[in-house]
Formats: sequence, structure tokens, C-alpha cells
Amino acid sequence: SCECDVSSRDDAPAPASAEAHPASWSCDGRAAELLPSQPAAASMAATRARDGDDATGDLIDAVATLLSWALLLTCVVGVAAAPALVWAMGSGLEAFDSAVWMTRLMFPYIGFMSMVALAAGILNTWKRFAVPAVTPVLLNLSVIAAAWWGAPYFKAQGIEPVYALAVGVMVGGVLQAAVQIPALAAIGRVPRIGLLPASIVRAWRHPGTGARTGRRLVLAVVAAVISRAFVTGPPSWVRAESAEQDPVELVLFWGRGCPHCEAERAFLEELQADHPALVIRQYEVWGDAANLQLFVETAAAAGVEAQAVPTTFIGDRVWIGFISAIGDEQLARHSSTAVYHLSN
Repeated sequence: SCECDVSSRDDAPAPASAEAHPASWSCDGRAAELLPSQPAAASMAATRARDGDDATGDLIDAVATLLSWALLLTCVVGVAAAPALVWAMGSGLEAFDSAVWMTRLMFPYIGFMSMVALAAGILNTWKRFAVPAVTPVLLNLSVIAAAWWGAPYFKAQGIEPVYALAVGVMVGGVLQAAVQIPALAAIGRVPRIGLLPASIVRAWRHPGTGARTGRRLVLAVVAAVISRAFVTGPPSWVRAESAEQDPVELVLFWGRGCPHCEAERAFLEELQADHPALVIRQYEVWGDAANLQLFVETAAAAGVEAQAVPTTFIGDRVWIGFISAIGDEQLARHSSTAVYHLSN
């Protein structure tokens, strides 16, 4: 890893505050992607800084309890209403019954991903970035395995091979959720989900969830994952067409002299040359006080600290650091639908 030490640059403006901007700006390239749990991570980080680990643990248990029951209700309704959902999104499908069956099989994936998002928020709060960053690979491996081995096996059994992909998606969801448990156990923060009515009421009345913003947080995580599931649902040619029509804005904050910053800028230059719909806005923060302040404000709005370069924002997602080997995968595959197709 490299360290971009702002204190060693005579022309670098002083950070807005010592707390928000340490003297040493890390450029470690960890590409710590924040999942749809950004608001959760910000709330937990604030609680931990203000009230300590025990209070944060209580907040985690309360959020996990409400989120789990909300997801259970959502998944039950989704499975039951699968025919209506398929009709609304693709009425006239020739294989309507097959689409309903696969929707019912894969709908619980929403629940697994929402819990993964919560786990990522907890791990990010404790500065554990590796597991959240690697987790999405498990879905890719599961789908590849389903296509490679599952589809031929299903065909040999007289079952439509496409069903294997639906099974692969669910296996990927289970694996992504499962790998969070050892990571959470390692920091002693496996959420305790309340099962009794009294526990649910207690979670609802918790200061962190009892406020209107707290309850919105639970709903926001569910809505974000559902939205993501439906946005990524259409065929690739539909998503590619959308990418051509809708510009995608990427904001990069970088420091002159930081090698990881230069590597990302070179990568983005190549990406933009191939995909004009990608709008890139770059702000050098070491030599420009106004850009530094913009970095502080943008990071605060996203629920993260402006303490490292390069930092990249795409919509509601944030990447801290850059490694050229994973640039295409991290900046494209895990961002919005349009950017996904900009790299393919």
C-alpha cells in the first residue's frame, strides 16, 4: 500500500478539522465499497463514537429485529404475489408459469441481501472492509457454477436448464449471508434478533429506531435492495439501451502525487473514451481548498469521512482507494445499472 501524507506537501491546504482529516491521507487501495447500508453504517458509527460499543450493540439488535420481521413480511407477500408481479413486469410472457416459479424461488434473495447490507454496515463501523468487498464474488461463482454444472444436470433430469440459474442465485444469496456470520462473530457483533412480541416492541421503541428517521432506515434498506433487484432484472440489451440514453455521473476526489489516484484517473480516461454517457467530474483536493471543502461536504452527505484519496462517488455508492486490477470490476459491476453496461 502507499501513503499519501498531506503534511509533507507544502502546497497542500490544511484539513478543515484534525478529526475529519488526519495528517496522513491513506491511499491503500482497499476499494471499500459501501453497500446500501451507508445510512446504517453512519448511524452506527455515530452511536459508537458517542455512546460506546454496548450502546451500538443494542442499536444493532433493534435494527436487526425490525429489519428481519419487515423482510419476512416482504418476502412472504412477494412469494404469494409472484403471479401479479410477473404480470405487471412482463405480461404476455410465453413462459409465464416458469417466470412465476423462478420469481417465487428467487424473491427471498431480497431478504438475504438486506441482511448482508446490514452486516456490511456493522463491519464497516468496526473498520472491517475485506468481507463486504469480497462478498459479491460469491454470487458470481454461484451463477457460473449453476450455468456450468447445474444447467446440464437439470437438462439430463428433464428439467428446464434455466431453472438452474434461479437456484444459483439463491445459493449465492445464502453464501453471501453465511460468510458474514464468522466476520461478525470475530468482533462480537452478531445481531440478536428478537422473536417474541415483547422483543419486537422493545426494538420498535429503541431510541435509534423509535425515531421516524430510524424506522425510515429499516424501510430504506429493504427498498434499496428491492429496487436494485428490479433494476438489474431486465435483459442486457434493455440495460445497455438505458445506459446509452441516461448519463451517469462519477465524482472523483484525488491528490496530485498519489499513485493510486493517477492509476484510477488513467482507468477512467479509457472508460470514458469507450462510453461517452459516463460523465466524470474530478476534484484535486491537495492543492485547492475549495475542492477540499467540497470533498468534506460530499463525504458527509454520504455518511463517510473524507480522509483518503482517491475517493469515488457514483450515485449513492462510495469507493475509497483504487487498485487497477479490480478497477473495472469495482467501479462498473457494483455501481448503477448504466455504469455496469459502460464496462461491458
